[in-house]
Amino acid sequence: MKLEIGYNTGQFYHGTRRDEGLIQSCVEVGLLSKHDRSGRTGEEAYRPFAKYCLVFALRNKANQVSGLYFRSTGSDQEQRHFYLKDRQGLYPRYPAPETKKLILTESVIDAATLLQVPAITADHSVLALYGTNGLTDEHGDAIRKLTKLQEVIFWLNADAPGEEATKKHAATLQALYPQLRITQVYMPAGEDVNSLAQTHSDPGIFTRLLDQRQAPGVEGAKLFLSSEKSIEKKKSVEAPSANRPNIS
Repeated sequence: MKLEIGYNTGQFYHGTRRDEGLIQSCVEVGLLSKHDRSGRTGEEAYRPFAKYCLVFALRNKANQVSGLYFRSTGSDQEQRHFYLKDRQGLYPRYPAPETKKLILTESVIDAATLLQVPAITADHSVLALYGTNGLTDEHGDAIRKLTKLQEVIFWLNADAPGEEATKKHAATLQALYPQLRITQVYMPAGEDVNSLAQTHSDPGIFTRLLDQRQAPGVEGAKLFLSSEKSIEKKKSVEAPSANRPNIS
């Protein structure tokens, strides 16, 4: 699946690209804010929002772009996620009406990662939460309209906040929709979907993890994960170096 991803250099309103109409529109939605000083040539100066970030479109019920999510490419771990003011829209979009199995990830990046696995998207819709506390009213509205929905699968980060959020949100959805099957995908401790994609060359890791999903809080599900990680580590150690001839 092709992803729609932009990159904000913060230069889109400068020099020959300067367009007053565009600038005013960006100020209105929060992409630009007025600077406290003038530009070098005396014109109004602006500060760009979420500079040097990857940009993902959030979409409304009509599948129109209604918001933007920004993911920093910098090293500041405390300032990585940015949204336009009055955030609206879901990523990648509202789930299709015929959705029977819905995967909820903790972040947009994790959802974008799973969207690259055809074996998963063939039978599942993917929807990003906005962090551990990011199951919003808009998410609830989208889920409520899925009349054919049979299962919600939580695929959050394998850390304490992810575990707590899974328990909390799973209980909320189960109380609202008792007929739903609620499950959780377990991963190695400390991993998230995207980090797992970077450390495992085999995309089949995701389908195997998905196949072993269980009800939230089932400790036995973690047994498979330790052996899976050990196998990957062994392969890495045994693989011949690119700078050394493979002598058999």
